[in-house]
Parts: sequence; C-alpha cells; structure tokens
Amino acid sequence: MEKAFLLFIAFFSLGILNAQNVGIGTTSPHASAKLDVTSTVSGFLPPRMTFAQRNVIVAPAQGLMVYCTDCGTDGGEPQYFNGSNWKNMAGTTASIPVTPPVANKISFLNAAGTEVTTVNTIAEIKSYIDLHPITQAMTIRFNTSETFFLSGIWNINYANNGFLLTIKAASGQTPVIDGQSLNASVAQVAMNNVWIEGLTFQNADPTNNAGCLIRADATTNTTLKNITYIRGYCAMRATASVYNLTIDGAVVKQTAQGSFRLGNGLSSGIDGLWHMQNVNISNVVLVDDLNGGNIPGTSGPFLGLMLLKKCNGLTVKNMTMQGTGGVAASFVEIETSNNVDLQIL
Repeated sequence: MEKAFLLFIAFFSLGILNAQNVGIGTTSPHASAKLDVTSTVSGFLPPRMTFAQRNVIVAPAQGLMVYCTDCGTDGGEPQYFNGSNWKNMAGTTASIPVTPPVANKISFLNAAGTEVTTVNTIAEIKSYIDLHPITQAMTIRFNTSETFFLSGIWNINYANNGFLLTIKAASGQTPVIDGQSLNASVAQVAMNNVWIEGLTFQNADPTNNAGCLIRADATTNTTLKNITYIRGYCAMRATASVYNLTIDGAVVKQTAQGSFRLGNGLSSGIDGLWHMQNVNISNVVLVDDLNGGNIPGTSGPFLGLMLLKKCNGLTVKNMTMQGTGGVAASFVEIETSNNVDLQIL
C-alpha cells in the first residue's frame, strides 16, 4: 500500500512539472524558462565528452549542447548543434582537437643515453654545442615528426673532438628538414665521425646544377642510414677528401638529375689521386616520379647512381629503380675508379 501511494505521488508530481515551469534553487522560476536554475555557488554543467564521442551522437537535435573536452587549445570548448553543423558559443565553426606543439623537440643524449638538455630548433643545436664542447660520444635525437624549415644550409660541422656524433630520429618519428628550395643544398656535412639516421631532407634548389640535398666534403667515417631525399638537383654529392662513407638505406624521389654524385669534383683528391676511399652503398630505391625525371627549369632524364672520377674502394649492393615511365640515362655510371664491387639487384 505504501509503494502504491509513493508511485501515485510521483505521477502526480510529474504532471505538475509538465504543466508549469521548473525551478532549481528557486521557488519562482522565470515565466519564459521551462527550466530555471538559480545558484550563487555553483554552475550549470552540460554533458562533457570528447570530440570523437560527440561525433557519434545519432541525429543531434538543433540546439543540442555539449562541452567538448579535447577541442581547441584551451582545454575544451562549449559547443551546440545548429541543425547542420556544430558551432561554438560565438557562432563560428566549432573547434576540433589540436595537437599542441611539441616542446623539447630535439634532445642531446650523452654516451650513456641520458638526456642532458633539449632544444627546439636546428639553430639551437649549434648554439648549445658552441657553449658545451663535445667530450664524449653524443646523440642528437629528434623527438618529433615535425618539418623544420630552413632559411640557410644546415652546416653539420660541429666540433666533436673525434667522438662519434649521432643525429637521428626517435623511434616512431619521421622528422623532415626542408630547405624551401632557397639554396643549392639542404645540409652540408664537413666533419669526422658522424652518423645520420632516419631523417628526410627535402627541397633544395632543383635548378642549381651544383646542388644536392646533402653535400659531404672533407669527411672521415660518415654514415647516412635510412635517409629519404626529396626534390633537389640530386640526392647527394661528395666531391673530395672523403674517407669511409657508408650509405645504407635510401629513398630518392623527385630529383632532377639522379641520386648520388660521388667523387665528381677537383682534379686531385686523397693522396693526390683519389677523391674518395672506401665507399659502401646499399639498399637504395630510386623513384623516378616527377615528369618522367624532369623538373621544370632543368633538362635531361632522371639519372641513376653516378660515381664519377677517382673513387678507390667502392661497393654497391641492392639498388632498385621505380618509376612512372621515365627513362634513366644511366643506372650506374663509374669513371676512373678502382677496387669496385657491384652487386645490384
């Protein structure tokens, strides 16, 4: 009998609520409001949900309001549906989640792998090394897949005092170094004992026939591993006084005149004869994917691997070419070189 009475009261109260305005925190709700919430110590809290959760609301009603917890850059945003689109309270397009800029984009790690500092730009790399000379093996690690835009050439010529300097991408990251087509080269390596891995170099000036994406001169013990080269006159040049160069894993795309131009320079080099000694190139994919190998402002078809003039001790393994109809003037071209081992697939 008591349960029946309570049920009767509930239905009676519901009928009253449907027949009049409802007040929470007030006994006299405003006549224009179906629901009037009054408080001086707390606020109205709409449903809170992520952008992904908001987007799976089925047939949202016009005027539906939510608080998107991961929209925008300020910790969330109140939003409503206008019948066609989600809007913010200013009536403009509702924000979507924005990945905040990565701080500490580049880490310096000591020989033990311990992070000693972080910087955020390529210019800051040199500034830090100038103030803190390298006294042990050091790693410069890119912690982001962002694109770093350059106004000048990245001169990889740091005073490492003979210690190995590794410049690499963090696991899962694919940083891009973009020269914005402003200079003949994107980067220039002119130091000993350097290992560069997992970076993409793009947009050297493709019309500069002395240019490339990476230039290496006067170096000993240089390794370029799993590097992507995109858009430039050629992928790489190494002209003189280069000992022990290893290129292992490379993808070359959209270059005007091929991939690697090595030993193409002065009339004399190491020991008065050889420009380069002990060069090992393996696992290279040449992609002829831009106008049959031509870039506006340049001439000639896409060229494969070029090794010109005075290379002593050369090994080339596992090279492939992919294309969209371009004709290579040469796949491998070797001039005046010694101790050559070709194992090309």
